Amino acid sequence: MFIFKLIRRVISFVLLLVIVIPLYAAGSIWYTAKNSTAEKSDVILVMGAAQFDGRPSDILKSRLEHALDIYKAGYAPKIYTVGTGAPGDRTTEAAASKAWLI
Repeated sequence: MFIFKLIRRVISFVLLLVIVIPLYAAGSIWYTAKNSTAEKSDVILVMGAAQFDGRPSDILKSRLEHALDIYKAGYAPKIYTVGTGAPGDRTTEAAASKAWLI
């Protein structure tokens, strides 16, 4: 009888961990996403996303607009753009981002 109670408690504990840890992680990510604040920094880094023949995609354009807003607010003196190009592309995500910012 004791062994069944022990097994039931172990299974309950494992299930609790399987449910609680992902919920905690999801809640922490949601909270951080909703309550982010800009802080002074040395540089703003814009990660690449798709570009179409030198034109940033909607996602990349949104990132660039946000980076430009932060730059104009005086939080950082420089904006760095990074990103590569797919085979056959004439330009890279970084170059398209730089051209859009200028």
